[in-house]
Order: sequence, then structure tokens, then C-alpha cells
Amino acid sequence: MKDRIIALLTLIAYGDIKLQLKNPEETWESVYAGNVKYVTTDGVNITIFNDCNSFDYIDTIVFVDGEIYDYEDNRKLHYDTTLTTWVDTWMYDNPELADKLINYFINAR
Repeated sequence: MKDRIIALLTLIAYGDIKLQLKNPEETWESVYAGNVKYVTTDGVNITIFNDCNSFDYIDTIVFVDGEIYDYEDNRKLHYDTTLTTWVDTWMYDNPELADKLINYFINAR
């Protein structure tokens, strides 16, 4: 799952996969603190937790084939830091891509 998620985030950061808000009225700014839901052009649903206008963590990813990453489920199973660690490491190692990725989420409509 790790490689699949990192590949997805990389494609979004490069602009190869586009994002749009699942509900256009629930923009990054209007939610401010809570989950913001997106769908990619290839049908993947992604929910990001916006913590006072800061990209906090990926809450869920639902791939078209039904594979699901869910932060809460993983946390209950004591895997809570796994995806956060992967993504944090990827962002640290790729700061320019990380900035692009976060901007795509923040500015999606």
C-alpha cells in the first residue's frame, strides 16, 4: 500500500492526476478545521484533515478497485504512524513536490 500511496501523491504533485473537491462548497478555507474531501480524475477518493488551514494528515484514500487506507482503522491497529511517517519522509525528501502537492489540495475547486 505504501508504494501505491506514494505513487499517487507523486502523480498529483506533478500534475499528472488532477484533483477536484468532492463537494464544491466545502473548500479548504471554508472547512478550516476538519476533513476536506477530494476526488481525482481517475476516481480515487482522498480525504485530508485540515487543521486550522494546515495540511495535517491523510484521513482516507479509497482506490477505484476498493482498496482503502483509513487513518482511524490503522490507528486502532497501532499502525497510526505508518502512513504519516511515509508521507512525512517523502515530503522531507522532496520539498518542492511536497509544496506542489499541498498547494494542489489547498487550491482544488
